[in-house]
This record gives sequence, structure tokens and C-alpha cells, in this order.
Amino acid sequence: MKCLRHAGHARVIVGANFDGLLFLDKAGELLMSLGAMSPGHVAVITGGASGIGLAAAMRFAKAGMKVCIADIGRDRLEEAAAKLSSAAGDAAKIMTAVVDVTRIEQLQKLERAVQERFGGTDILMNNAGIQPGSQMFGP
Repeated sequence: MKCLRHAGHARVIVGANFDGLLFLDKAGELLMSLGAMSPGHVAVITGGASGIGLAAAMRFAKAGMKVCIADIGRDRLEEAAAKLSSAAGDAAKIMTAVVDVTRIEQLQKLERAVQERFGGTDILMNNAGIQPGSQMFGP
């Protein structure tokens, strides 16, 4: 946790957890919470069809959020979307997009699609990556 000072010289403790930022006074009383993980908010996860990305997407969906997962594998996206729809209880809250994050035009298209469908993004999780042993850079 960090300790901040404002113009009145009162201490405010700021702590971050998976649900957002918490602002506490010196006595530890909650002053304010900035919870990005709120029902109806929107999460976009690249690399969201498997692993850590899918686990986070499941958490977001169970929290009542609208979720967009982006990945390069269409088949994995379809499987993940079925799991997320079940967790969310509403398939309309789940969106998938085939995206190669190395291509800026695909990321721009993703941004527009999320904006059109859900009205914007509250949480962006840049999770896409390559697996160890990948042939991306050659043998």
C-alpha cells in the first residue's frame, strides 16, 4: 500500500487488489473504492482463449461483466466462449474476436468492435504472448 498526501496533509492509504483501488484513511476506514470489476463493466483480454487470459475472463464473467476475448485461434475462441457464456449466464455479455496482436490494424478493428457492441472498455488485459518452444523466431 502507498501513502499519499493531499492539500490538507491528511494521509490516505491506497491499496490495489484484483477488484480495483481502495482508498483508506489513517485508521483503515474505507474512504472510496474505484472498482473496475463491477457488473456491467467491460473487460477485453488478448490471449483470452486459454490459460491465464481465460481464467481472468472467467472471473470477469462471473462478476457480471461484459467480456471480449481476443486470440488468434478461432476454434479455441469458440470453446472458450461457450465456457464464458455458461459462467456469465448470458451469451450476450460475451464477445470473441480473432486478432493477431502484432498487426495494429487488427487491434484498431477490435477497439471499434468493442466500442460498437459494449460502448467502450473498462479493463484491458494485454495477455497475448508466445509459448516457450514457439517457432515464431525460427528454429
